[in-house]
Amino acid sequence: RRFGRRRKWQGKRWLAAGAAFVLLATVFYLNTRVSPAELERRKLVMNEKLKLVHGVLRNQVFEIDVHDMPVLLPLFRKFESYQKLFVEGLDMGDYDESCGSAFRDATSPKLDFNETFYREKEYQLHYYNINRTGELASPVCDREAPLGCCFNCHLPRGGCCLCEYDGKARVADLLEGQKHLQVRSTTARGFKLAPVYGKPLAKLYGKLMRKLGCTVKGKAWSRLLAVKNLSYFPPGGFLMWHTNRFDNNAVSFRVYLYSVDKDGLSYLKYVHRKDQTLKKMLDFHGAVRIFTNTMRDGHGEESFLWHTAASEGAHRMSVGFEIYPEQIVSILDSCELCWEKFLNI
Repeated sequence: RRFGRRRKWQGKRWLAAGAAFVLLATVFYLNTRVSPAELERRKLVMNEKLKLVHGVLRNQVFEIDVHDMPVLLPLFRKFESYQKLFVEGLDMGDYDESCGSAFRDATSPKLDFNETFYREKEYQLHYYNINRTGELASPVCDREAPLGCCFNCHLPRGGCCLCEYDGKARVADLLEGQKHLQVRSTTARGFKLAPVYGKPLAKLYGKLMRKLGCTVKGKAWSRLLAVKNLSYFPPGGFLMWHTNRFDNNAVSFRVYLYSVDKDGLSYLKYVHRKDQTLKKMLDFHGAVRIFTNTMRDGHGEESFLWHTAASEGAHRMSVGFEIYPEQIVSILDSCELCWEKFLNI
């Protein structure tokens, strides 16, 4: 009899708990549900903010300190830990002389680079050579070789890479003792970090995108998380003038983080689309830059962001990802004064 009373009492307790849960769930739903009118208002607000993002980034690059954009700090903390991989005393000019003229173009204070030359070079290296035209019967190089495409080219000199690494010092000797470095870029004089270093950053970036409301899945999600560039430029390193017009997986918008050992001795330079002037943005540790490499006007005509990067005296590391405009809005919404800074570049 005592056992029966206990079971009856426990049954009432569970029934009361269930009723309380239903009540709480109902209250939560009533307090958090969004009316159709509110959903429409939010959609209109988002559309207006997207217009601002497109309007500002149509012509220029937005820059901010990562500490003013705290949502990016977990990603940046992991990224900046890779400074331990810098190789002291390294100067890329010791390893290559062939692309000295391109380095001078990248570091020139004047807007005097040969746009035709670099347009054709970018097409050759980032489009034709990877057989996007379907014209090649066989690969131009062995991209999976230990030293990469530049050292395993089947074309005449300069056919696979901008730089031939023909300096007095041998890159092969350097890489033998620096397993984390790879020569993978065909348009730069510098290094990429081995893929193992990109995976933790891609994972953190994925968490960030979900936090910011990105809902894409499948192949689109994989393309979004692909590290666009995890590069290391010691002094003398640079990336040639280019547009990235052939390098978009999902969207043309980018977010980049920068880690340097010395502020102000390396930089990004770009051509302002509207007034066609040269803009120089000095790197600093913790810089964040957001931009798009491709824009379309009301008639569908495309324009591209000409830009270059170089280090004259710093060890410079950068990492970039593609980002949807909606998540740019979410990033700007996440921090105090970000919109004000964005609209007053």
